[in-house]
Amino acid sequence: MVIADRLAEYVNLIYKTPDSFSGATLALATYFFAFQIYCDFSGYTDIAIGSGRILGYDLMENFHLPYLATSITEFWHRWHISLSTWFRDYVYFPLGGNRVSEGRWIFNIGATFLLSGLWHGANWTFLIWGGVHAAYYILEIFLASPVGKLMDWLAFPAWFRRTLGRVLTFHLVLLGWVFFRASSISDAALILEKIFFSFSGTLYLGPSQLALYLSVLLILALLVVMILQEHGKLPLYLSPCQLPVPVRWSAYLVLIFGIAILGKSSNEFIYFQF
Repeated sequence: MVIADRLAEYVNLIYKTPDSFSGATLALATYFFAFQIYCDFSGYTDIAIGSGRILGYDLMENFHLPYLATSITEFWHRWHISLSTWFRDYVYFPLGGNRVSEGRWIFNIGATFLLSGLWHGANWTFLIWGGVHAAYYILEIFLASPVGKLMDWLAFPAWFRRTLGRVLTFHLVLLGWVFFRASSISDAALILEKIFFSFSGTLYLGPSQLALYLSVLLILALLVVMILQEHGKLPLYLSPCQLPVPVRWSAYLVLIFGIAILGKSSNEFIYFQF
């Protein structure tokens, strides 16, 4: 929440009037939004999971380090797991899933993603966002075999393939976030045009350069934690782990003081509108 609320100040300012800023500024705001929505959404679902656990309810994990996914398919197994599994069970499977002809299977994928876009709101931007991910999903499945053979022929090591997959997947998701965050299709088109064809220009550092640099440092710290968690070096839940009590409680205190010192005034969670 600390990271999300800090990033929100910059993102809201830039996306409110995208015609006033350079492509470089819009690109930075889009990167910031990717982490804002992740931190905001995963943060409040973690609060829900923790609150439920206190009351004796075990709620399902809703995010599993989605920005470390190596493919779009894997991304949707890690992002908003509760909603994606609901659409799988109550939309995709009833339509026939993948046990149908190829044409019908493509229709099933498209319908599922388009409906997930409409679930967020009756806006063309959400519908396009769902359509973009449907296209990613379908193309990825058709291209998986030839791309895999090309990687084998080039003898790329496994670590390189994973890294390349993560970087490519993240930036494809990032492209989709432009439509998700933009106020209109025309704004989204303008943002993409500036990012890809008018990137030059002054990089706006926000009302406070210190706040922007702090935001970048917090994102980098988050990435380090995510990578450590992905490799099993840092437990997601500190309480049941084998770390000594003084170490655990020192971590708790650092987090509490970090929230108190670095936190901003509370903003409404992004997904409350949905």
